[in-house]
Amino acid sequence: MNELVDLLAWMDMRGLVDPVFPVLKVGGRTYRMPKAEFDDGTAWQYAAADDYYRKYVEAAQASELQTPTIANCDDHLDKLISVLLTDVRHKKALTDRDEVEKRAGVFRKLKDYERVVILAYFSGIKQRIYDNYSSWLFTSDGSGGTGVNFGWWGRYLDIAKTGVFGTVERVYETRFYDIIVFLIQEKEYYLAEKRAVEEMKNEK
Repeated sequence: MNELVDLLAWMDMRGLVDPVFPVLKVGGRTYRMPKAEFDDGTAWQYAAADDYYRKYVEAAQASELQTPTIANCDDHLDKLISVLLTDVRHKKALTDRDEVEKRAGVFRKLKDYERVVILAYFSGIKQRIYDNYSSWLFTSDGSGGTGVNFGWWGRYLDIAKTGVFGTVERVYETRFYDIIVFLIQEKEYYLAEKRAVEEMKNEK
């Protein structure tokens, strides 16, 4: 029995970080998903997908559902899928919300199981990001004390101000994990400076 359970472990989608369908054909066109672990996903893709994912979950909760379901939240799920899928004819993923929402209805044609695994993939990516980087990315320490949180979009604007990746449009197009590395480095610099100041105070 234990061996059988081990063999069926792949069916648990709670930790899914590999796209089950790397390529999908919809409406006569071919689209590709981001790679495993969201390795080639852009900063804009992650933030926009996160927005639609939250709306999807909120809509499900508002419907007094115990867990999100496809039938009740189609609109938000269509937009989430539209963010993640890139037309193979184009080298770059979309970074325009109007375009994403304009084409979202096309993905209503996907089979239910295809939609489920795309949702599960992004849910798994979100959990992986939290598990690996929460101590740097999701704590208030180093927030500047403004009391205002604009989420990823606010962070992207702050990064654009540094000019490291260029304009905010360039930040949007940047690989998401490169943004994470930058934010971790900045957090470490901040904490090091904070420790240095505290040590100087203690010496006095």
